[in-house]
Amino acid sequence: METNLKLIRNKKFLIFWLAGLVATIGSGMTSFGIGVYIFERTDSAFIKSMISLVAFLPTIVAGPFAGALADRFDRRKLMVLGDGLSSLGVLLILHAVQFAESNICLIGAGVFLSALFSSMIEPTTKATVSDLLSEEDYTKASGLMQLAESARFLIAPVLCAFVMARGGLRAVLIIDLLTILTTIAAVLVIAKGLVPKESTNKQAYWQSLREGFDAINQNAGIRVLVLFLILLTFMVGIIQELSTPLVLSFTDAKTLSMMIAIAALGMVFSSVFLGAREMKGHKMKMFCIAAFLAGLGMVGFGALENVPVITISGFLFFATLPFMNSIADFFVRVNIPNILQGRVFGILGTITQLGYLLAYALSGFLSDFAFRPLLSEGGALANNVGRIIGVGSGRGIGLLIIIEGFVLMISAKHLSKNKALSQLKGSINAQ
Repeated sequence: METNLKLIRNKKFLIFWLAGLVATIGSGMTSFGIGVYIFERTDSAFIKSMISLVAFLPTIVAGPFAGALADRFDRRKLMVLGDGLSSLGVLLILHAVQFAESNICLIGAGVFLSALFSSMIEPTTKATVSDLLSEEDYTKASGLMQLAESARFLIAPVLCAFVMARGGLRAVLIIDLLTILTTIAAVLVIAKGLVPKESTNKQAYWQSLREGFDAINQNAGIRVLVLFLILLTFMVGIIQELSTPLVLSFTDAKTLSMMIAIAALGMVFSSVFLGAREMKGHKMKMFCIAAFLAGLGMVGFGALENVPVITISGFLFFATLPFMNSIADFFVRVNIPNILQGRVFGILGTITQLGYLLAYALSGFLSDFAFRPLLSEGGALANNVGRIIGVGSGRGIGLLIIIEGFVLMISAKHLSKNKALSQLKGSINAQ
């Protein structure tokens, strides 16, 4: 508590944090609003997923370079430039909505442009926290930054649904632009005096990167863990991408926004729980139980066109994620030498993002061209599977999510018996 008060009394950090919170809400509103807007006009999960893929690609492409920029150039200038250029993407989307008859290609171009420059400054934003605080405050600051990021799921969808009901997507985009201006103003206030760091040697950089890959590859247990984390991010991406078309097939955007907010509370509650209590006992067993429950949540999510059931299932699914992430983080820290952990965590962050990439690339295609026809009226599975989970435009998506939930549950069962994982240091607390 004392440390938190200390952070709040740090005016520069407080301004920076509040600006980040406002910006997160603005970008979250735009992300949710575009998803709803696209699906309502196209009735296509495939087109929606392609827009999500376009928004995600810059993270993969620009990620390796963004960190280097943060260490080599004036962070104040980078953040102002990045936010300014990102706003051009939002303006392009606004133009498409207001003057170009909702041209999907223009919207996609705007999404890509905005995401590109946003991803380029993300490491800069994280590094700026280090510039503003002393080392002893880093952990608490990280918690506060994650709390601000959770507003993307807790606050943004509800606000977006409220604003869209009155002013449409145009009003949401204007609010997002205003939040970007707020962020730029905050950076100009708090970042005075920040200086660029010394450039790193390119050869040394690539050498250190290879050492990070070697550290992962030489540990069989960590390799298995990484593969499972890719599968997990794929499942998370599927839920994130297909929840909108699934829920909108039988209810409205306002209800969807409330369901997302309540489901996201599962992640917040478990994060708070983990922050307050130390995990003891057989950590790998706990990891496998959490993975099994996540799969069970997915099965419940897809099983019925019922708002309470879907919401509770979503809550269960997202509540398991902090447990798995924390335990995976623990295993990396105790099994990888400290001197290599920075580059290993960076590599893992990029590798596990491949799950999202696959989810965005495949979810819409599988939904619209494979599973949706199966459970449409007169579809191949309408008279058998359809009698259990129902028939309609969203039921094919439900079946896809159910199948993937069972895959996750089966994978969790196999993990519990994996010898390489059981041999990881720290898998049993007594070791």
